[in-house]
Amino acid sequence: MRHAVKTLVGELRRTGQSMASLTLSLGGEYFYSLMLLATRDLLSGLPLVTSLIPVMASVRGGVYSSIGSRVSTLLHLGYELGGLGGDFARRLHRSVYLVLLLLGVYVALLTGLLHPDISLPQAIYAALASLSLAHLAMFPLVLLMARVVFSRGLNPDNIMAPLITLLGDLWTVPTLLLVVLVLARWGWVPAILLMAVLLSLNLAAAAIGLSKKGGPRVERQVVGQLGASMLVAIAMEVLAGLLLSLGFHRLASHPGLLASLPIMMQAGGAIASISGSRISTFLHLGSYPPRLLPTPMLVVEYARGLVLAAYSYALAALVGWAGSRTMGLQVTLTGLLPQVLAIGMAVALAAPLAAHVVGVLVFRRGWDPDNISIPLLTSLVDLLVIALAVGMD
Repeated sequence: MRHAVKTLVGELRRTGQSMASLTLSLGGEYFYSLMLLATRDLLSGLPLVTSLIPVMASVRGGVYSSIGSRVSTLLHLGYELGGLGGDFARRLHRSVYLVLLLLGVYVALLTGLLHPDISLPQAIYAALASLSLAHLAMFPLVLLMARVVFSRGLNPDNIMAPLITLLGDLWTVPTLLLVVLVLARWGWVPAILLMAVLLSLNLAAAAIGLSKKGGPRVERQVVGQLGASMLVAIAMEVLAGLLLSLGFHRLASHPGLLASLPIMMQAGGAIASISGSRISTFLHLGSYPPRLLPTPMLVVEYARGLVLAAYSYALAALVGWAGSRTMGLQVTLTGLLPQVLAIGMAVALAAPLAAHVVGVLVFRRGWDPDNISIPLLTSLVDLLVIALAVGMD
């Protein structure tokens, strides 16, 4: 009995950590909305930026959340990872940067294919320069956050993913605007010089010596597994965008639901990422059986998911209602709340099961769930949320 009570108290404490992280993340999305509003006139004349914003935010959220999950697992396993200038950090920096460069070209090619009026060389430059600029800040921040959270006795798996996703969103618009404005106002020569400087700074930060010590080897796993999972995740995000564009006229008839959509996607992705990160760590620690049949720990993940979804989607409905009323639209909270909560409950039922299946299958194949799970889960949840919102009567 005492053990059961102790376990329950521990889970409640960890759920509280996730709720606090979600609150900060969803509150930060408000400032992201203000950023979009403040730059709307400028953005309206820059289709290259607006076409890249959603998928670039997805790339940053997926990549850096995976890195946060991986670092959390290694800390739980007792690895001494060293500082930001250590061998492990430099190897990881180089591997992640290579993945980002490959994904930048992939995103630019997709953008050029879907938007024939956008120049492919400009799309490649904007994607690579924006990712390179953000990487100089995002990578050390993710490592520092994980180490600080873990050193204070908190579990990074419960906290990191929502905050990393928020940081990725907040970096997307400023970095894209900066690099595109350099090209638009001064031409290709300054733009190429800027790209060369950013490339040099990232290569300098990733420079490594001859030592093989200082942490686990990460390069092949990160480049191969994370890169492959992000290619699939980006394809799902493109499919989600296509679904949204096809059903936008239906969603526009529900302005409160439309206003709540970005926060619903953010909350759903955060819930899925938390489950994916926790299950990955437990699999590495040997405390989560790698079998597809439901486990008692999966039941715990479902309970956590329901609590987090009820809380975060109620906040999403409140923000959507307030935003709609600010715009003078006749939206009632009593009408919007059940719709948003219904989508939240669907996410709460789907996300832990998806995290369980993906994590177990990947682990049984000998791959690292930290490199694969989170990008796939967040994109899958985005697709689910958009499909449910578009189909809502």
